[in-house]
Parts: sequence; structure tokens; C-alpha cells
Amino acid sequence: MSHRTNVKRMSLAVIASLFATAVLAVVPAVTSPASASTPACPVAVTHPNISIYQDSKYVTYAITQTCGGALDSAGWEMVGPGGWDDTSIFYPGGLYNTFYDWYEGKHLGQYTLYPNGAYDTSSNALPQATETFYVKLASGISISGYRSGNWVYLREFVHRYNPDLNSGSGGWQPSVNRKVWVQMYYNGAWYTKALRYTGTNGWTTYTKLYAPKHHYYRALVTETSTMWNATSGNIYR
Repeated sequence: MSHRTNVKRMSLAVIASLFATAVLAVVPAVTSPASASTPACPVAVTHPNISIYQDSKYVTYAITQTCGGALDSAGWEMVGPGGWDDTSIFYPGGLYNTFYDWYEGKHLGQYTLYPNGAYDTSSNALPQATETFYVKLASGISISGYRSGNWVYLREFVHRYNPDLNSGSGGWQPSVNRKVWVQMYYNGAWYTKALRYTGTNGWTTYTKLYAPKHHYYRALVTETSTMWNATSGNIYR
């Protein structure tokens, strides 16, 4: 059930995607992995990862060429999770994609752009590179706690974006069974002190740490196949 949207022709320069701020934490930037088998001097496309809620619906991409004849046209076929054939990217002509499916939270996971023909102005075929990127839901995490004598008690809350909430306008909900690392800062570095998992309400149980001196603490929620990782702010206890 794709809804194809024709976006105007983009410049070959990389255009930054628009980002919104998460309620509790910002999802760290994640770079797309390089192709395992890239031909020499290919025509390459760079496509950003997508964080649903935080990124603009209309992402941009860049096409680069470092040698060979002047580029006339190039195309890539986009294949989504489970082999779902989504749309194609063409140059010239702009970007064609099912952005609204992304925002409905459908087809989350890895997308691959497979070469589908590139030619110079003399109609000679040019080699192309394969690109991989990911579409996942945004996550947020917060940490709270208190001190009692020489002991510090810490607790974390994780939520994730759900595009189906609020009659389809989207919203945040507790994120269940998420892996959370609790960290303490000392001797100039962050050290992991505990591992916790969120319950059905999005909260972890308390972590009790022996700490006669005050320190900074933070928490990290790990990435899953459909949700991005996130880091909390720091607290001093």
C-alpha cells in the first residue's frame, strides 16, 4: 500500500535533513554502513538513515561521481525489509519514495538501494555502488535518582514513538523490555555499572550503587531492529 510522492529534483550537494528534538533524549546520529562489494570508481548514492518522528518526512540524498564520463542518468531500485520492493531513486528527476508508509511505522528496518543502470553523456554504462540505510522509530530515555548516605538509587524511563497513536497523528508510549545500561562518570570516563530492562510501564527497577562521593550518572537504551538507541541527560548524585 505505497503512496508514491514525487519530490522535486535535488542538488548533487548533500542537503542536511531536518531534525526535531525528542521529548527526553536525542537519538544519536547513525551512519549508513558501506557496501561490502563496491566497484572501482562507482557512481554512488548516499542516503541518510531515518528516525521516525525526529527526521523530516522529506529526506534528501546525494549522488557522487569521482571519475569517468560526465554523468547523464543513474537509477537505484529500493528494496525494503523482507524483500519488499519499495520505489526507485533516479537522477535526474528527483526522489520517489513512500514517505507516508514510513510515518505509519510500516516496513521498519533495513533498506537497500541496488544499482539499476548509470550512463554518461555518451551513453556508456558506468559502475554503481550499492547503498544501505535504516528506517526505525525514535526512542527517548530519562534517568532519575536520589542519594541516601553512601548509596545512590537510580531509575530509568524509556519511551518510543508510535505513529498510530492519537488517531494516526502519532505520539509517545512506554517502551517495553528495552535493554538499559546505567553508567557512572569517574576518573575522566564513563563506566557501566548495571544492566536493567524496562517493564510494561517503561520504567526499570532501581539500581543501588555504593558511592561515598558524588558523581555524574547517565543511562543508555540500546538499538533494536525497529527502534533507535538513545542516551539520557546527566544527573549528579
